[in-house]
Amino acid sequence: MAINICNLNKELGVDYMINNFETGMSVFLGSDIEYISQIMDKTLELGGKYIFTSLNYLEENLDFEVLKQTVALANKKGLSMIIDVDDLSIRKFNIEEIKKVGNAYLRIDFRITEDEIIAFSKSFPIVLNASIISLEELKRLEMRGLDKDNTLICHNYFPKPDTGMDLEKIREINKIFHECGYKVISFVPGDLVQRGPLYKGLPTVEEHRSMRFLRAVLECLEVESDIVLVGDIDISKAAVDDLKRLNKGYLKARGTVPKELKDTIFYDRTDAAKKLIRDSSFRGKIDLTDKKISETTEFTRGDIMFTTGEFDRYFGEIEIAKEVIKSKERVLIGRVHIADLWMLDYVTDKIGIKIEN
Repeated sequence: MAINICNLNKELGVDYMINNFETGMSVFLGSDIEYISQIMDKTLELGGKYIFTSLNYLEENLDFEVLKQTVALANKKGLSMIIDVDDLSIRKFNIEEIKKVGNAYLRIDFRITEDEIIAFSKSFPIVLNASIISLEELKRLEMRGLDKDNTLICHNYFPKPDTGMDLEKIREINKIFHECGYKVISFVPGDLVQRGPLYKGLPTVEEHRSMRFLRAVLECLEVESDIVLVGDIDISKAAVDDLKRLNKGYLKARGTVPKELKDTIFYDRTDAAKKLIRDSSFRGKIDLTDKKISETTEFTRGDIMFTTGEFDRYFGEIEIAKEVIKSKERVLIGRVHIADLWMLDYVTDKIGIKIEN
């Protein structure tokens, strides 16, 4: 019986989408409104929901009218606006005027009092700074009427090299705020146009400054960031495509597979093995024994294997080695490119991997 292998996973009726993953981009008020609009359209293209901007960037000649145009445009396009404010910007600008043109979150930065936060929360949803809000202050704000369902927590980004945070520290902080019932935002740097004056990227995590964009996003998700925002001005088409695929629940790696598996997305099992990714959905439905590309019985990380009839009822599973495996019951049918081997650590029953020649 002929089988459409490309649609086999869909036929299983399993939802492979990543739960609660949201993303967005940043705009800078020194840009013209046409460019800001283009960034918003790119955000929509990649499946993003948020637009972040700051009134605290001293290097820019900030025009409050541009901010109001930006808020109105974000609302028109169906995007949630987040505006970073501090004690200087809330005194320089009449923040309440923003409500006349649209809805926006206020991200509370340094030296804004609890009284001011509560006052702003009557008009705006609030984003609190993960680096400066204490649990004691958070509890006080809740007792004074801060709406938990209308509040987010946001990490800083760090323009200066070697000042970014450690990934495991982010995990600890995220866990604390999750236990309190809040969603948390992290930043990753852009890979196309970075913001001055340093042009060194705007990550939350220091190691992400020089990391591939997709991997930085995945690491933020791995430590349970609910929302991942691009801190810099723009990202490349490759980064947009990576995010679009991730929003659909899979990664794309370079490599070789038999033509019968072209366009197939492989998923791991919920009871994942330590040494390999195991896609059982093809079991008993296809025979690729004659597609072996080597006589090897020792498989290394990235080798794509097919389980032969010697495995009895397990015949026909597709596997990708994560560690060295010695086996006479498997044949080598393809490989993941060495540069993309890191992706194997992120393949689950919800995040798949597609191998393209």
